[in-house]
Amino acid sequence: MEAKNLVNASYAWKSILMGRDVIKRGATWRIGSGLSVNVWGENWLPTKHNPRIITPVVVGWEGAKEASRVQQPSQSSTQALKLLWNKIWALNVPNKVKTLIWRACKNSLPTKANLFRRKIIPDGRCEICKQEDEDIMHAFYRCPALQSLKNSIPAWNQGSLKQSTCFTDFIGFIFAGTANPTLFSLVLWNLGNRLNNLKLGKPTLPLDKVLEHSRERQLESHSSPMMSTKQRRMQTATWTPPQDNWYKINFDGVTFADDRSAGLGVVMLNKEGRVMASVSQKIPLPMTVIEVEVLAARRALELAVELGFDHIILERGF
Repeated sequence: MEAKNLVNASYAWKSILMGRDVIKRGATWRIGSGLSVNVWGENWLPTKHNPRIITPVVVGWEGAKEASRVQQPSQSSTQALKLLWNKIWALNVPNKVKTLIWRACKNSLPTKANLFRRKIIPDGRCEICKQEDEDIMHAFYRCPALQSLKNSIPAWNQGSLKQSTCFTDFIGFIFAGTANPTLFSLVLWNLGNRLNNLKLGKPTLPLDKVLEHSRERQLESHSSPMMSTKQRRMQTATWTPPQDNWYKINFDGVTFADDRSAGLGVVMLNKEGRVMASVSQKIPLPMTVIEVEVLAARRALELAVELGFDHIILERGF
């Protein structure tokens, strides 16, 4: 845009330069670091009309660049963010929960406000309260429908949280106080999953059950009811045969986080350990690990009913 019109320039180049003034009148700077943008005399304001400052130049600010107004991240703020990321990834929760919080800090979740800003949907208002735009803070904290949930945990209703202007500061206060970051992160995941299901018209967890369900998930993360495959291999496999005219049905469940599914396995054995019947089934990933085990047990009972066996013993694991 600053190229000169040389005497020996080609006709094509002179034609391009002839249209430069038109481009300058309609083009607007995108502010990055601000090092290339003059405060006065250039289009940089995010408005269609009067995109440049029309007030007189302030004495002493002649030739000032927009960089003087842009707050560059300091070394201390960068270090604080690094510490926050470390705390998020150190949470004793599933990786999908950590990823959700990280994306919320980056404002990269598909909230209605973000979708509206990208002109994907015609309305950015909250799906629940219908009052305010559904941005990150509204979806996870400020929506009036969440007030009873916040009242359940006094540490979640503090003034510092209410005054937070961005989610990064908000989650920083959660880690700094006594707000139980692990439980809070599980609540956030349940709220996010609930919003997605509501938008898609799918069955979802009632709002008054979010805290209870999150506490169950927290207990599961500490007790680890489902052992890893490596841990199971280290155990000595023992199987006790059933008595005469009885059959033993072993069942188990496994989760596949990559495609958000779970697998159920059932095997029916007689006294000699011979396989009488077996079945495996892949299902959508339930909300909790315990549900996977319960569904596997139910499938075992269904198999017995289908085949007409009534003298059975259920046993978890193979």
